[in-house]
Amino acid sequence: MKLSIDNLKLGIKWWQEREWPKDLLNHEYYSIYEDRAGGLTEQWLKLTIERLVRWKALRSSRPGNTKGKFYGLIKNQLSNIRTEYQRIIDISKDEPSIGSVGWQDISNLYEMMAEMKDGSTVFASKLGHFIFPKIFIVMDNVGTQVITYDYYWLGMMREWSLFADKDAALDLLKFEIEKHSGEVIHPLYPFETKTIELCHIGDKWKRKRQLASAGNEHSSLKEFQTPAFLRGIEKSMIRKMSDRAKPGSISLGLGEPDLPTPEVISREAIRVIQEEQNGYTLQAGLAALRERIAADYPHLNLAADQVVITAGSQEALYLILRTLVEEGDEVLIPNPGFIAYPMITQMVGGKAVTYRLPANDDFSFDVDDFKRQLTPKTKVIICISPSNPTGRALSKRDLSAMADAVITSGSNAFIISDEIYRELYYDSERPASISEFYPRTIVVSGL
Repeated sequence: MKLSIDNLKLGIKWWQEREWPKDLLNHEYYSIYEDRAGGLTEQWLKLTIERLVRWKALRSSRPGNTKGKFYGLIKNQLSNIRTEYQRIIDISKDEPSIGSVGWQDISNLYEMMAEMKDGSTVFASKLGHFIFPKIFIVMDNVGTQVITYDYYWLGMMREWSLFADKDAALDLLKFEIEKHSGEVIHPLYPFETKTIELCHIGDKWKRKRQLASAGNEHSSLKEFQTPAFLRGIEKSMIRKMSDRAKPGSISLGLGEPDLPTPEVISREAIRVIQEEQNGYTLQAGLAALRERIAADYPHLNLAADQVVITAGSQEALYLILRTLVEEGDEVLIPNPGFIAYPMITQMVGGKAVTYRLPANDDFSFDVDDFKRQLTPKTKVIICISPSNPTGRALSKRDLSAMADAVITSGSNAFIISDEIYRELYYDSERPASISEFYPRTIVVSGL
């Protein structure tokens, strides 16, 4: 886990050894809250642009990335930002914090901000922090940038809930601020988000020092550099929790049945081994198996050469996205959704964009939000029904609405229909497939 007292101490030390304010920005939060007191006005925007420069959120090698450009971009969205700001205030009933909102409450605001600077998590997290310091965790290229902000934020919220030493961590942070600040700690100082940020910085600094130490011991060996497309990818929170589970724990994390293998499967596997049918197959898989799968989707009129057998659905997802997605293409994924989607998207050079399945509406399909996320850059849409992790199956009406929205958008996008759980249903009718409504569909399924 990144959240630990040791990582917090390292993060504070790293901070204090740089030319950053040793009061951990206590004085800055007086200004942030004072600037925001009159609402998100144009005067607030002018002060915020200057703060974004000081916090190094507007650095870019791209020509034309000036203060004036971003002032105009934010001003054009200021009315929408105010609307989201007020909505989040109304949800929280008080100063919003990580304990009073969920990602579904802040995702629209985040996506709006990220879009202003080509999906930059650094820019969006810092701008969000100036609006709601107690919600948005600051990210930086130097210290805390990871793959996608939504999965990072959700992961940190889960980790924060499990952090047994949070009271000691908050006390340590207060002590450091009081030691270096000439002012009383601001009553709305964002202790939780700052602790998470510093722990992440400390963890990254620790790893760099460990690599440097190992390099000194083996100076003749060149340090391995992680390829850019893999940087920031780490174990999912499900894997981390599974690793920490005590022996004998009942796992509700991984979708792995504990039922005995059906006898018919065991017998058939034994027969194939005994008959020595265990050599290489065609690259696309056994012809008879592909024909059987094609017959399962009569409405698609598939030939056997339009079916490929892979070693699991994740390999299939990777191969599809590697084939379809080019650098900068957008892949629209459900939120909540399968944790591998954004990671695979990053690995192939795409940008993950989420569409909402809101918890307050039983994780149903929000067609209006879906339409807002569709852009000319949308190359692939992932639809999973029944859903992982919610179990919700989209209705024929939902699937038809999704197909109509994609057609109307003119994006010509492909839809990947993840149907790995399609055989798990509890009424008389098998769940519908988006392939019944949209012709440019690629179905992923398995046993």
